[in-house]
Amino acid sequence: MTRLSILTCVFCGVLGIGDAIAAELTLEQCIQRAVERNSGIKSFEMSKEAAEHNKLLNRSSFFPRLKMKARYALTDQPGRLIVQKDDFGPGFPDQDVNLADEHRDSYQAGFNLLQPLYTGGSLSHTSTRAEYQLSGAESDLKYQRNLLEQNVKQLFFAALAADMQNRSSTKSLAALDDLRRITKDLLAEGFATRENLLAAEADYADAEAKLVSVQNQSDLVRTKLRRLMNASPEEAIEPVGELAKLRIDTPLSEFLSNAGKDRHDIQAMFYQTRQSDEDVDIARSGLHPNISLQGEYLRQRETNIAEPDVWTVMVSAEWNVFDWGKTAADVERTSALSRRDAIHLEELKKDAIVEIEGLWRQARTELSRLLSIEARIKSAELVLEQSLARRREGRLRQVDVLKSEASLWQEYGAYYQSAALLHGVIASLERATALPVDTFITRSPLYRIDFSDISERVTSLADIEPTQSAPDNISPADVVKVPTAERQLTQGGSPACRLQFGAFSQKDNAERLLKSLNSQDASQLKLSIVAEERLYKVMSDFFTSRDEALQAVRKLGIKTYIVRI
Repeated sequence: MTRLSILTCVFCGVLGIGDAIAAELTLEQCIQRAVERNSGIKSFEMSKEAAEHNKLLNRSSFFPRLKMKARYALTDQPGRLIVQKDDFGPGFPDQDVNLADEHRDSYQAGFNLLQPLYTGGSLSHTSTRAEYQLSGAESDLKYQRNLLEQNVKQLFFAALAADMQNRSSTKSLAALDDLRRITKDLLAEGFATRENLLAAEADYADAEAKLVSVQNQSDLVRTKLRRLMNASPEEAIEPVGELAKLRIDTPLSEFLSNAGKDRHDIQAMFYQTRQSDEDVDIARSGLHPNISLQGEYLRQRETNIAEPDVWTVMVSAEWNVFDWGKTAADVERTSALSRRDAIHLEELKKDAIVEIEGLWRQARTELSRLLSIEARIKSAELVLEQSLARRREGRLRQVDVLKSEASLWQEYGAYYQSAALLHGVIASLERATALPVDTFITRSPLYRIDFSDISERVTSLADIEPTQSAPDNISPADVVKVPTAERQLTQGGSPACRLQFGAFSQKDNAERLLKSLNSQDASQLKLSIVAEERLYKVMSDFFTSRDEALQAVRKLGIKTYIVRI
């Protein structure tokens, strides 16, 4: 399978999921859609709405309650009143009197007005508890949104890294496929061993397995991102954005001094402790009497013994004198729960401090790991450039160039994965500190490689025949030996000997190397950037002999260079 066929298959595999066109979404758009559509957030919004209604419900208890009452009754016998003889004095009445109602049914209709006067603080503490409950629900909602934003950011950055890993793994697989194919040809011609072919096939199998893993990871990340945004499974999502190197500028002591002040989960727990304190006061109100004012108006059937209109005003008092210790036990129960919530609050504050410190240190670790991989990428790029130069001169085999190319793409995929991990840690730190991320970090762009340029240059050198047996190890050596014929020309006095320290496809990389060498007192070599065959090469001035060039570079202690004749 050729390199073109591999790229075509991978491209079709990525785009062949469906006919839907992927929707390009930025990070801000993903967060907005998640906040608006996520069902978990909606449940906390309903909790907040319930707390708002509960606050109105408890506030209404301070005001009078007006009720309308109506009653209709039917009895087997009409009501009657018997006045016995001499009830009101001797001979009055002189005999028993039976005052009977003619009707067997009766009705009453009226209004009842009840106004609490004193409840032992139950109403005021219940209302205060409802306010704390509402504040806690708002803090819970904000914290859940922060958690959702953190998860969306981590998945978004992981998707960006997976895309780049997919691309670099594809490039690496294509290079290893060419390596395997060339090794087969060399084995058939007797220039390679069976061991070389098995090693090439093993490298190809590892790269193929890694590509499948990266593609599955990319699909899984997008599935999780769709789940957070409550999008349909058929909707194709294409994250659009750039990863960067993130460096924390704020010292740890400043983070720890402000730990927990603005975190919404700590605020929610604080309001929970206040609710528990109010529950204690509500339970204690049972030790006090309840006094209320009640007014009533009734309209009823007029009888011999009942008036048609009845007005009543009264003050009532209730006091639980003895309830078998129920109120005291309720006070002790709520007090224990209040102490429990206070302990949870203190533990949450301590956990927040530990979490912030852990994330701060993890961010520094991930940044150092990212910079380490970046250094390896630059080294791998330099090795590849040197390999291309030696291959162009016919002094290196194509298989060694392909190994260098595959190694570069593998490092570049790991580079983006490390950058995504760094962004995920920073997102967690932003949530843990409740601070805007731009207030404590500095961004710088990642190191870039031109994919198409390198692949084209490697492919263009496939048909060059080596001029001599090329070594298997292409790592930079202290001295690159010059062929005998060319060395004789140098000893003849021709000023054609130069030192080359690197060759890059981008001028910025060459300028950085030039600046780095000049900072090592290499100015005496009169370094310059030479544009040659679409490469920017950092080279010294001419020397009259090879020994003179080696003597000059060894004084500076520079290890990586090539002697060009």
